[in-house]
Amino acid sequence: ITVESILKQFQEQHSKYKLMEHKLAQNRSHLASKIPEITKTTETLQFLRKKLAEEDSGFKTNYGLTESVFCEAEVTPQKTVHLWLGASVMVEYTFDEAIALLGKNLAAAKKNLDDVVKRREEKEKGSQ
Repeated sequence: ITVESILKQFQEQHSKYKLMEHKLAQNRSHLASKIPEITKTTETLQFLRKKLAEEDSGFKTNYGLTESVFCEAEVTPQKTVHLWLGASVMVEYTFDEAIALLGKNLAAAKKNLDDVVKRREEKEKGSQ
């Protein structure tokens, strides 16, 4: 065993830990951005369900087409919504099913974020 071989092993281990740290940071960032998105979608569905229950003939609203362009739309009474699941997949759900699914996704995202944060803290404790 030479000094060079030991240094090489340390450098390889260091590279592996840096890669793992980078992946954890990316995962944390992704999960942290998903949580507000899921929450906003759930709130929107609850608002839409309430508004459609109050208005028998539907209602008019403005929605953002881009950051600075808004359009007016007429929302007709409906019993279902379509959720974009990703990977070019959109699925039709009832309001209750959609809200339940989003609730499960929110709980899973929060749990995963907590797990990522715990792993990061464990890693930091281990490296000290």
